Amino acid sequence: MAQQSTVNENLSLDACYQVRPLLFFLNIYGVLAGAPAFEIPKE
Repeated sequence: MAQQSTVNENLSLDACYQVRPLLFFLNIYGVLAGAPAFEIPKE
């Protein structure tokens, strides 16, 4: 069971490392578009 929890923690770390760069690039895209990233439509 300990091994399974380690796998879950590794997946969580991988998710963080994948999501943070994504948010960073979205923020850069928002700046380049001339609008805050949070104003990008989520349709």
